[in-house]
Amino acid sequence: MKRLMCVALALAFVANAGLLFASGGKEAAGGASVDLYAWGAAGAAGDPVEKIFVQATNDFNEKSGSAKVNINWVANQYYEKLNTMIAAGNVPDMYTVHAAGKLADYVNSGKAVALDQYLNADTAWKNRFPDGAFALLSTGGKPYAIPWYSAAVPLYYSTDLFAQYKLDPPATWDAFVKAIKTLNANKIAPIAMGAGQNSAWVPALFMEVVAQRMGGVGPYQQILDRKGNWSFVDPSFVKAGQLMQQLVSMNAFNSDFLSVGADAAASMFKTKMAGMYLMGSWAVSQFESPDSLVKDKVGVVNFPAVPEGTGDLNVWLGQPSLNIAMSPKNKNPALSVAYLKAWTSEPVEKALAETAGQIPSTKVTLDQSKVPAVSLATNELTKKMTGMFIFYDVGLGTDIGNEFNNAVVAILSGKDVTQTLQALQAYAKSK
Repeated sequence: MKRLMCVALALAFVANAGLLFASGGKEAAGGASVDLYAWGAAGAAGDPVEKIFVQATNDFNEKSGSAKVNINWVANQYYEKLNTMIAAGNVPDMYTVHAAGKLADYVNSGKAVALDQYLNADTAWKNRFPDGAFALLSTGGKPYAIPWYSAAVPLYYSTDLFAQYKLDPPATWDAFVKAIKTLNANKIAPIAMGAGQNSAWVPALFMEVVAQRMGGVGPYQQILDRKGNWSFVDPSFVKAGQLMQQLVSMNAFNSDFLSVGADAAASMFKTKMAGMYLMGSWAVSQFESPDSLVKDKVGVVNFPAVPEGTGDLNVWLGQPSLNIAMSPKNKNPALSVAYLKAWTSEPVEKALAETAGQIPSTKVTLDQSKVPAVSLATNELTKKMTGMFIFYDVGLGTDIGNEFNNAVVAILSGKDVTQTLQALQAYAKSK
């Protein structure tokens, strides 16, 4: 089990300029084309991040000669399909992957190659990444993936709805509870939630934040390290599960949250059918999309302290969100590395911040006038960040991580908290 790295995240947001890939293709024009397996819908749904990905790749391919980077987009069940390909012996040349335990699964099975040789060969490229950028992407001190942007998880709220009902920002537990009650009284879902349709990770994300607020990151760290009396039945997890059930009893979530998925939850918040939304900062691109009713009307706070909680509010849930790993059987490493350099070039990273409101993985200069206000507000909040803990289904790996996600859904559906966590503990012990 990989050790959790509590790392400070330097947040920088920047502006776009010209062609996304100003260079990077010519140096690797020869040889075979390579395949890149990536989650997403090729920007078809209007996602600004995916549009930047597509445009940047097209720009690179225009300069790369006969050899190209061909993206195979996968909109649903990404890891299931990737693992099926790998099991059949068809490992993609490159593939997008989450950090920590997810990446470690591929490293430990020999399906990812260490990238330190390429970073060390180009110190200018290496030095563009801030300290700690590879902490959650490394095994044995070597990086196995290149990060594109990072994420942190705040609580978003509709400034229109909160102004309409004279609500204070939900930065304290009392204000949070008052918002839930007031929005319910006005037939508006207080918090957008989607736990169905392969979206168990959404309520799991919520419980991970609540568990940290309840008892700090220590109990999770023990599970990751498999040290001491590590247990999913630690009081912080039990109390977090009980608090989640209390939120259900308060009708804090949309009534159909157990059947709808992540996309439906995002749509509810975008269309002002819900007042709050706990989600990663990648959601900013959805708030800023042309069809959004909350564009420039989203407030952001750090999730509040919970009753009886002892967790540090300045420790955030987050991760390097979008990363690319390379297969040891890559048909054209030179082309792939050139692509990765261009993919993390300053114009591309600037575009991520300006048009999608994301947190670039590299050091860039901020033009605050061209960055979404909600991104700037998130940046201000995270200036006090003292550490970060990673999503459970990433840090714990696919197997135990998915079991945790499913346990959270069971708790929200009314199953006994302690018994559910005991079953999770027994499952984890067996692995």
